[in-house]
Amino acid sequence: VFTTHAHGDHVDGLPRFISLMDARAQYEGVDIHLTERRMMEAIVNLCEVAAGHPLRGHNVRLHVVDSSFRYEDENIRLWLIPNCHLTNRRDTPNRPSYCVVVEAEGKRVIFTGDLSTRLAQDDFPKLAMEESSDLVVCEMAHFEADALHPYLERCLAGQVWFTHVSGKEGRMESVEAMRGKYPFLVEIAHDGDVIVL
Repeated sequence: VFTTHAHGDHVDGLPRFISLMDARAQYEGVDIHLTERRMMEAIVNLCEVAAGHPLRGHNVRLHVVDSSFRYEDENIRLWLIPNCHLTNRRDTPNRPSYCVVVEAEGKRVIFTGDLSTRLAQDDFPKLAMEESSDLVVCEMAHFEADALHPYLERCLAGQVWFTHVSGKEGRMESVEAMRGKYPFLVEIAHDGDVIVL
């Protein structure tokens, strides 16, 4: 499990998942990569309070990562690109937040994670504009579609799918209006979608 940042709408399900994995010795171990030690400590505390005993630790391994983190196995390569989602917020100053790049079977996918409010920090991943990728999954909760235009004009992706599209009035329609405007497929992601690259 790889997380982009420690906001509740991205990590709140982890304590229950960790508790379930920890309680069942028959499951193969899982590594969970978190962006902050404080979040790791809070999750462990919550799991232990809810279970009434310390985590057993044989099924779940928690790690804190930073921008130097690289993961590679026989199937995928993965690395993090810092973004500014949490950099200048009054409520969460200078906490880490990342885009995630995944490469497998000759394909590249870039997940933007949450980006800065109004894209004020110019943190749409530069990699998406400098090198080709098969898919960019871009969040759409913290800025309007117009803020993306300068980045999408230079984006070298085969497909751009938007996720985390807020319920703000007109947001879905503004994303749908992007279809046909750029030289790549534009879609809104929904639970259960299968994307073919």
